[in-house]
Amino acid sequence: MAKFAFIGTIARFPWGGSEVLWSEAAKSLAASGHQVYASVNAWPAPRSALESLRRERVSVTERKTRSSSLVDRAMRKLARATGRNPHSTELGCWLLTLRPDLIIVSSGGVMSLETVELALSTGIPVATISQAHSEHDWPTDDLANRWRNAWLSSAQCYFVSHANLQLVETQIACDLPNATVVANPIQVPRDHQPCWPEDPPESDYQLANVARLHPPSKGQDILLKTLSIPKWRERPIHVNIYGSGPMEGTLKMLTEVYELCSRVTFHGHVQNVSEIWRQNHLLLLPSRYEGLPLALVEAMLCGRPAVVTDVAGNGEVVTDEVTGFLADAPTVKLFDRALESAWNRREDWQQMGRLARDAALEYLPKQPADLFASHLANLVISHSNARS
Repeated sequence: MAKFAFIGTIARFPWGGSEVLWSEAAKSLAASGHQVYASVNAWPAPRSALESLRRERVSVTERKTRSSSLVDRAMRKLARATGRNPHSTELGCWLLTLRPDLIIVSSGGVMSLETVELALSTGIPVATISQAHSEHDWPTDDLANRWRNAWLSSAQCYFVSHANLQLVETQIACDLPNATVVANPIQVPRDHQPCWPEDPPESDYQLANVARLHPPSKGQDILLKTLSIPKWRERPIHVNIYGSGPMEGTLKMLTEVYELCSRVTFHGHVQNVSEIWRQNHLLLLPSRYEGLPLALVEAMLCGRPAVVTDVAGNGEVVTDEVTGFLADAPTVKLFDRALESAWNRREDWQQMGRLARDAALEYLPKQPADLFASHLANLVISHSNARS
């Protein structure tokens, strides 16, 4: 059996959708008898996700966050300047002590570059996971060179949408022959489809935004500004916002500024995704950048169409005017146009939801985490065979 070391790099939040793929794959590998270890940034409060990993025989280490580790940051900078391996860092020592067969570095964005470079410096095969990327994050020439070297030096690079992979290859001016697109696991059983909610006049149309409360990525400000347009104030709709995040207070204040408090409800984080879709007709997701959002695939699997921006992988699963509605770009004008198209087709939403469910079933493997775990296990085997 092989030994795997997962490195989670999320630091600004305790946990998120970006952590689901690697953590579920870690459990799958442990269940198959492999030795599985994980290193994550420490957080002041306990996290149920870590306890779940430990119950499934994954050994979890919590390291101090980068922002508090000035010594580690200085060592990484020195290592880049001198060409020395930064093995004196906390994470480097952990890796060298374990000596796993494969290191997997998961990034909530495109790449946790310093962590990947550190992992590569150990001489152990490295796989990377890139969960999202933005067209606005263009690297300088120096950074592009480092990205290019890191990805090409990795045993395998995993992305969650073809669009993210293509954007990266454009930004580094290089094809990545070692790249693969994989699907994230979701929280909704494949065989479960919530009943369709009541339509007006029994109640308003219920529209849901399910995302971390983080306008720079998820665009909730675009949604609220769109809802402030007079025509939307006059229509029988109510918007339910599900999620938490560091900008929740500002978004609630913005709701007051736009005088939308009677038409918008903040529900916080809701664990039961099926319950969300028992109460809502349509997903609204005006993202500025993405990978391929779990909330979108979950909504579609629950038989709900979506109004989303055509960024990253959204257009890979949503067919405009068939399974949902695509806004050409994350602006109020264009999101309003897509929402207007949806409104004009509101009598078709339930049928579109059925088609959305079919599309989600076609896109989503039956066991995404197990499939990804098998990718990693096969990667170890192929590297072992290459050395022998």
